[in-house]
Amino acid sequence: MKKLIMITGPAGVGKTAVCRELFKNTDGAAWLDADWCWMVNPYPGKTSEQKKYAETAFGYILRGYLDDVKTRVILFSWIMHSDFIFDRVTSQLSEEAYELIKIALICSDRDVFIDRKKGNGRREEQVAEMVDMQRFAQLSNTSVIDVANMTVQQTASRILDMASLK
Repeated sequence: MKKLIMITGPAGVGKTAVCRELFKNTDGAAWLDADWCWMVNPYPGKTSEQKKYAETAFGYILRGYLDDVKTRVILFSWIMHSDFIFDRVTSQLSEEAYELIKIALICSDRDVFIDRKKGNGRREEQVAEMVDMQRFAQLSNTSVIDVANMTVQQTASRILDMASLK
């Protein structure tokens, strides 16, 4: 059965880095990073129209990966801070059987979180913005991983174990 691994968490927590590591180490993987759909320079902010378009595009791309015979693991990373957002994406997917694995990355150490945000090229206002990690920890049917004391490789390895992909 195919596995759809949806990884969420606040900006700067390491979703992209972890998915890059998972993608590199998983045969038959496809990866959709939602950030790719928001690359606009200068960044104007998201309109409701853009959000609707992006969510539709996510569904279309993920359905394509689920229908592809050679893809066995689909990675999707995006800031999904509510069950409603998860549902908006998964409700578009085909009836084909797949295992949904929802993972929230959080960082309980404020200083580590700020250092990581600085280290991965975030703008100054993004570094200063602190996020309520608890909202990610409270998502239903979601496994929470605190990355405060973990490397990207350790986090990816833990996800591979959780998804029975090792």
